[in-house]
Amino acid sequence: NVLARWGLSYWSEHGGGSDGGEYSQGYFLSIYAALNLTICLAVFVRQLFVFFRSIQASRSMFDDLLSSILRAPMSFFDTTPVGRIVNRFSKDMYTLDEQIPQTIRSYLSTVFAVVGTVVVISVVTPWFMIALIPIVVFYKLQERYFTKTYRELKRLDSVSRSPVYSLFGETLDGVTTIRAFRAQSRLQSRMVSLLDTQQKAY
Repeated sequence: NVLARWGLSYWSEHGGGSDGGEYSQGYFLSIYAALNLTICLAVFVRQLFVFFRSIQASRSMFDDLLSSILRAPMSFFDTTPVGRIVNRFSKDMYTLDEQIPQTIRSYLSTVFAVVGTVVVISVVTPWFMIALIPIVVFYKLQERYFTKTYRELKRLDSVSRSPVYSLFGETLDGVTTIRAFRAQSRLQSRMVSLLDTQQKAY
């Protein structure tokens, strides 16, 4: 991308044609087209790489998870709520399948865009490197704070999501008993309360 932008600015300064430039307009146009085709190819290869690696990671994680659950002793199921197990197979697998590949793609795009911009600015204005040091220190401090906070929020989200799944599963199992004792409104208000707690963390 940086090379394509630089080529465009070079073309505008040294373009050929009627003003008797060094090269013809077709020459610059072919170079610009080649650069943009290279960009498209690089983006396509990056997308393929991320997709195939994420599918491989997801399949490996799911196989390990299923194998662990199927081989777990009965004491594990006595002490672990069903909602927590369902949460691992649903939300965590969804995150691995959908969110992490998108995050990796945007991360790679951002990193290379920032590196390209910093390199171009540093070449044009070398004094910028001195101003870059406090900026990097500031961002590292912000990153440390954000990582701790985000990790705790995700933990709270995961912990508060499990009771929702557990209550839903228990409700489906005991639907006849709930109807016999007319406890629908009590369970509904409990479910709404659990959802409110989970949504705060989410």
